[in-house]
Amino acid sequence: SQTHNLALTRSGAIYAWGWNPERLLGVKSRDMFVTDPVRVRHCDGTVFTRVDCGNFVSVALSANGEVFVWGNSASSLLTHDLPSPTRLKI
Repeated sequence: SQTHNLALTRSGAIYAWGWNPERLLGVKSRDMFVTDPVRVRHCDGTVFTRVDCGNFVSVALSANGEVFVWGNSASSLLTHDLPSPTRLKI
């Protein structure tokens, strides 16, 4: 199945698993499918309060109100691939 999942811990960490083309999940694994939840990288020290995922893209809101996105440009929501969470400049 071509889906991926995100989970948010009580402490504000994000874990991802599922379909991982072009490192869609934001984790170090280059495997096409990740079966076990893996902590999303490049977020150390950031506390998240909300997460959501759709086709090819993931979004997270930090406790400080910052929005982070990552995923594959096949979503038509991103202009280029973002293999790790990237803070949006709003």
